[in-house]
Amino acid sequence: MFGRHKKNADGGDERISVDATLEGDIAQVEQSVARYLGDPSHESRQLLLEALEALDAQTEQSDAFGESVIGSGALGYASKGEVLGEEYTVWPSQLDFSAELSKARASKAESIFVFYPGAAGVQFLNQYVQAGLKQQIPLYTAFTIDELSLPLQKDNAIGVPGAQEWVNDLPNEANKKFVADYREKYKASPSFYGAQTYDAVGLIDSAITAVKGDLADKEGLRKAMEKADFKSVRGNFKFGNNHIPIQNFYLQDAEKGADGGYALHTVALIVKDDQDKFHDQCPMK
Repeated sequence: MFGRHKKNADGGDERISVDATLEGDIAQVEQSVARYLGDPSHESRQLLLEALEALDAQTEQSDAFGESVIGSGALGYASKGEVLGEEYTVWPSQLDFSAELSKARASKAESIFVFYPGAAGVQFLNQYVQAGLKQQIPLYTAFTIDELSLPLQKDNAIGVPGAQEWVNDLPNEANKKFVADYREKYKASPSFYGAQTYDAVGLIDSAITAVKGDLADKEGLRKAMEKADFKSVRGNFKFGNNHIPIQNFYLQDAEKGADGGYALHTVALIVKDDQDKFHDQCPMK
């Protein structure tokens, strides 16, 4: 766990590859359809916190990816304010955060940043609210509140902002269809995991169509994927020279609907057509 005074945090990217060849030699056509706030080089978390008039932060995280997410945050916080402390908890087994929350309260931090996917995120948020900290110290999150955890977090999630490259209510036609079809079939809202998978299938399909089904044409598949000739649920979507997406990032928050259900909605565009900082160091030769 770490805290800061008047510091913005750097963010970055975590690559998820699409194994598009279906028959080995995957590296030949490997692409990424997701870029997260996890690399210390990237400015996305800094932009998130600037959008929120970032205050001081106390930070918690979980696994190796979490160390990347939180470590990058610490670098950014330290550049503009005082880091008050860090805690690296055991994920996913640790579900009691009373000790860490006590440290956060005692630190006098002006905000907290956490990375707790899954059950840990549900428990942390519940305990954060029960400890009375929600009204005292602003909480910022990554991968802690999503459509999978929100039905359990409910009111506790309202007013806790996060950043993501996709939100349910993005107004492009591809996303409207995806969300409507998903809700009709599953009676629930899709998560960004589902959105990324949907995009991955569209990307693969566009490449296979371009080579007329010839999966042995790996160079053709790769070139077709580079064009990203499909309708992304994220709207404008293209690959940079290093095969990492150039895309928007959005500020999101939870809201309670008239039907009593909960959903994440877009608050603001944080950054448009964002590209990772390493792209000029990766010529993809």
